[in-house]
Amino acid sequence: MLTRGLFDSLSLWPAVFWPIVFSSCFYAYLRMCQMLKQRYGFSPLGGRRKSDMVVTYGAMPVAWAIEVLVHGYMFFVVGYLYVIIAIPIYIFGWVLLPSILDGFRPGLTVLAITHATFVTAFLVLLGFMDINVFRALNSDIYGLLVGVPANI
Repeated sequence: MLTRGLFDSLSLWPAVFWPIVFSSCFYAYLRMCQMLKQRYGFSPLGGRRKSDMVVTYGAMPVAWAIEVLVHGYMFFVVGYLYVIIAIPIYIFGWVLLPSILDGFRPGLTVLAITHATFVTAFLVLLGFMDINVFRALNSDIYGLLVGVPANI
């Protein structure tokens, strides 16, 4: 699907939508952790509890690696114009989502689960994984864009 043309909605959907969603969730998570540290003096990143250490030394390195690999791959496939998606990622991830989820107690958990879910959907779309639920989701979205039902 990435070979149809740069400004075609079918090529922009996988190249732009999923990375914007999961990267925005990741950066919103980082921003909310920063806001918690400023406001209350503690954060899941760098905390002393066991759950904080799992996040700091387990989940964060994996999430950073996924972000670097996915965006590096997409930059390689799409080209230098892929850098443009940094603007909506900043707006949604650093400004909008943290302001919406500020004060929502399970906000960090929701962001982490959303990040993992949409990374998985993106990897299924690219063919690196095969999970039926996400394949059906990608097929439905592709069918909506094309106008006819499609199987991915």
